[in-house]
Amino acid sequence: MILEMLSGQVHADSTENMGGLVFDKIPKPRVSAMDNLYTGFNFIVSLNEFTYGFQSVSNIQRHREVAYVMEGGVNDHQILVGRPNDNSYTMALRRGYIMHAPDDVMNKFALAGVARIPNETARKMALIALNATSPQTALENGPSLGFIQVYSRRKKLIAMFSFLSLGMTEWSFSNLEAQSSEIIFEDITIAHTGLTLLPSTWMPSISQPIMSWAGTNEDSMATMTAIVEKNKEDFEKRKEEIKKLEEEKKNKEKEREELLKKRAELIANREDDYSKRMEAQQSRLEEQKARDEENVNKVRENTKQAFDQIGSENEQDLVSDGNEDNQNQSQSSEAEKSSEQTEAQDNGR
Repeated sequence: MILEMLSGQVHADSTENMGGLVFDKIPKPRVSAMDNLYTGFNFIVSLNEFTYGFQSVSNIQRHREVAYVMEGGVNDHQILVGRPNDNSYTMALRRGYIMHAPDDVMNKFALAGVARIPNETARKMALIALNATSPQTALENGPSLGFIQVYSRRKKLIAMFSFLSLGMTEWSFSNLEAQSSEIIFEDITIAHTGLTLLPSTWMPSISQPIMSWAGTNEDSMATMTAIVEKNKEDFEKRKEEIKKLEEEKKNKEKEREELLKKRAELIANREDDYSKRMEAQQSRLEEQKARDEENVNKVRENTKQAFDQIGSENEQDLVSDGNEDNQNQSQSSEAEKSSEQTEAQDNGR
């Protein structure tokens, strides 16, 4: 009862009283009631403002890839986390077979030129703008901005889905049977990036059919012309914005190149200064080494001269000492001789 009270399911013809509030014994459904259900036969599919008549549209769905993780302490359930989708989204379309004109050669050249645009955003915008010129190109090639509009019996918009078509991935033709008079159908499968359910008040300019491929009247053609002109203006504005962004990018790259050039020059100047300092230091070391060798040689010469002088003085001292010894020896020999003579004389007496 409390949930019914909070959800606003209170009626005047209630028969049960609870705490001063009156409720129905069996609440009336307020969501998806029988008188609010809609049929699904009145719908329109549009790609790049071109509307197509299809017998059926299937795979209108969204799915989310999830993974279950066991977390410690959580014993009553697993933790649900999202993960990237493994499969791409597809949509199956079916309609009566229409004979198409061959592709224009200029259109192929235009596609080849657009494919060479380096900027990804500009390339996508150019492809969408190019696909806006041909309904068959918008259906088969992509990328194309698509919408699915669902109407009630009273032609009131009740649901609208948006998606970005990436182009046709599969095409099949009805079986041919000579004994059958069934209509020939073609089944088309397109890939897209995912469906988004939009509110019915979003983009009122496309909430009504804009153009039918089978034929148009003057009002729809005027509306289509206005929309095409507006798309052209938006595309030109976007083109100018992209051009400005590219110019800013070029200016930033130029500034970056100049900064790198200045840094390279600064590094080169620092290397030159370092090499000059190293050369000056090397020359100073060589000069110091030469002075040290010269001083060592002078010390060696002085030492040699000193040793030579000391040696000569020692030789002179030795010579003088030898002479003195010889004199002493001669004197001692003379003294001995004189003493012997004296002894001899004394013995003669």
